[in-house]
Amino acid sequence: MAFQFIQFDAVKCRATEAAWRAAAIGTDVFPGDVDAALNTAKKFSANGAVISDGFGYGVFASGEDAADAIVEVFLSQHGKRWLKMMSCTLAPSVQQGVYNGEPAAENRALEVYATALEGVLRLSKHNAAAVRIYGRHDIFLSFLKNLAKAVHAKGIGEATVDVQGRWLVVNP
Repeated sequence: MAFQFIQFDAVKCRATEAAWRAAAIGTDVFPGDVDAALNTAKKFSANGAVISDGFGYGVFASGEDAADAIVEVFLSQHGKRWLKMMSCTLAPSVQQGVYNGEPAAENRALEVYATALEGVLRLSKHNAAAVRIYGRHDIFLSFLKNLAKAVHAKGIGEATVDVQGRWLVVNP
């Protein structure tokens, strides 16, 4: 399936909120995570893709208005280098499939994350020395290791991908 990394507009924001709220009912997905991600989409939809030291986009299946993921990137300066830290929240239906160990859901999640990484690397604002994603629990860390393998296989330009401790580090 083809995915696109694009900005939220009002239509995509409303469609994403409706789809995510409906899909979250009866799942193990934490409602606070859904609310926080939807608030991110609303914030960037209302104010454009860039706000101060961060920016937000969605990952959409081709032709769809509801996002498969909401991506927020935080910029941080370390000396003379910029670092991008990426937060990517999957749609509740995809998250639940990953939690259930469904191979199709994990493959979709890997494609969504790879699209998000590629999109973040292509953003011209603050060419960063690296993009980092934190594996906050063991299941997600395992997912990040699989993502590293998938990105190696797919290739994203000349980027290198490595897991360092609990971090997935992508160097453009």
